[in-house]
Amino acid sequence: MRAQAHVIFRGLVQGVNFRAHCRGHALALGLTGWVRNREDGSVEAVFEGDRAVIEDAIAWNRNSQPNAEVSGLEVRWSPAAGEFLSLIEIEYVRGDRAMQIVREVLGAPSDVVKIFSQFFNFN
Repeated sequence: MRAQAHVIFRGLVQGVNFRAHCRGHALALGLTGWVRNREDGSVEAVFEGDRAVIEDAIAWNRNSQPNAEVSGLEVRWSPAAGEFLSLIEIEYVRGDRAMQIVREVLGAPSDVVKIFSQFFNFN
């Protein structure tokens, strides 16, 4: 069954290539979504795909990340929305640089970029 999981990983998860490893593993499993650092030191991810595969990805990130130490996580499940083409790693940046990255990644017109940046609170 296809699903979407919104996950927050807590612990030693920033500055250890957590996002890059998370993205690479999720892509290898055929998942889509996004992953980003949060201001509070945690990492936030949205995975979409087969629920069992998402559960495997969450477990791998919790237990097998090479340099991270995940001390806790929160998972919120919802039905798959089919809104992602791939899994992107979002840089922790704000303002104009964030808007530029979104434009480059999505190839999106400026009105879509503004909506995206508001959702991720880039400003």
